[in-house]
Formats: sequence, C-alpha cells, structure tokens
Amino acid sequence: MNDRNHDIIGTRNAGIDSIAVAYGYGSVEELKNAEPTFLANSVEEIEGILYVSFVK
Repeated sequence: MNDRNHDIIGTRNAGIDSIAVAYGYGSVEELKNAEPTFLANSVEEIEGILYVSFVK
C-alpha cells in the first residue's frame, strides 16, 4: 500500500499496480496527483480492490 506520491511513482516505474491509501501520511490530493491504479479510503476498500483484481 502506498501513502505518499513517491511510493506510487516507484511502483509505476517498476511496472506494478498501486493502491494508494487515503488514511496515511500523504494528502488525498497528493495521492490523486500521483495517479495511483487504485485509491482506497479504508481497509475494507483494499479488500474489495484485491478481491476484484485477483478473484475473477
């Protein structure tokens, strides 16, 4: 999970999808500007993202 813009940039540069978490250190604006693959507002949202992404 990523909570700062440099985390998202790093995962993108590595070719990995990112899940930004809006409840971490970075602001939601910072995270959105970094263009994460997904943005979660809670642990429950992360669970939903992982379920949809991996259980098809």
